[in-house]
Amino acid sequence: MKKFTKNRIQSLLVRHLLQEGSIELVLPDGMILEVGLTQEGNAGNLEIADDYCWVIASQHDRAVSIDSYNLGLRYSQEQDKLICEQDAIDYNGDAVKVFDVV
Repeated sequence: MKKFTKNRIQSLLVRHLLQEGSIELVLPDGMILEVGLTQEGNAGNLEIADDYCWVIASQHDRAVSIDSYNLGLRYSQEQDKLICEQDAIDYNGDAVKVFDVV
């Protein structure tokens, strides 16, 4: 892809996100990509945040999500469970990865 075209597409996407807060792209083979800058505000409504972004990629009954704070996976066999990853410090002061099943 030409650099000009790539930069133009990126500029249009970011401009849309800054105005609307999110976008959903339907890709081939049933893949859906959602990108957003919205976060729940104090009153419970969604607001566009300057320092927050999230992405959800889903296909059929599977999804992966990542945002400024963590990573989550959802599988078709366990529809009611979400696996989240986060960084933490253990009791020895060492950095560790924590996986929570919600």
